[in-house]
Amino acid sequence: MRITMAEALRGEAGNTMIQTLVGSIVSLVSIGAIAAGIAGITQFQVKQQLRADITNQATLTDSTFRTDVLWAAAVTPVDEHRVEFTVPGPASGCKLSVWNIEPAGERTQVRVTTTSYPQLDTATGAPECAGEPSEPASVVLIDDAGPGSGFEYSNAAGRPLTFSDGSLEPRNEDGEAPSGTAREAWESKTPAALALQTSVKASAKMAAPFRSAQRAENLMTPAPKADAPVHFVPDGDLR
Repeated sequence: MRITMAEALRGEAGNTMIQTLVGSIVSLVSIGAIAAGIAGITQFQVKQQLRADITNQATLTDSTFRTDVLWAAAVTPVDEHRVEFTVPGPASGCKLSVWNIEPAGERTQVRVTTTSYPQLDTATGAPECAGEPSEPASVVLIDDAGPGSGFEYSNAAGRPLTFSDGSLEPRNEDGEAPSGTAREAWESKTPAALALQTSVKASAKMAAPFRSAQRAENLMTPAPKADAPVHFVPDGDLR
């Protein structure tokens, strides 16, 4: 029995529609899977880049901060968000390193500005850079720091120092000096150790708390004043 062309095509119409629908669904699923894979790879790359940025900024900040504190001949705290270091350099030179925690639009950043000088002057007792300064060089070490970031100070005895009326004072609640600690050192207002308390990429979900602390081991302190008048006594004269 012969089947005409029209009848044959008519008999295959349903199968063709089903195949088309199945093919479309399979194509959509495949496209969705590919899109999800691309999105996952993109998110992974973004997270990896963010982790790398956090590590790089934290490492560079920690190294730079510790170096400035360690080798500083003088530390000049301005407030919880600004501190200046006078750092002796090679060939009797000097570097003034100024650290700032400052607003940058809707974010907070940690910036350090360095200025080189030809000499370190200690004539007045307090070390300071002198001579014709170079052009200041400024760099942002942390571009998205925590809004509560700040510098912390403590004296040689380890007692925290806080700002009161614009000057550093030993923290009152610490009370008496621990056993074996000299009273003079316990009451000192001179910072001998510093810490930077902040976070890196603070506005991101992967924000990383960060703290860098270092003792100032090379401070130049002025010679203490004599507690009584000094008189020249010739040899053999005990009067």
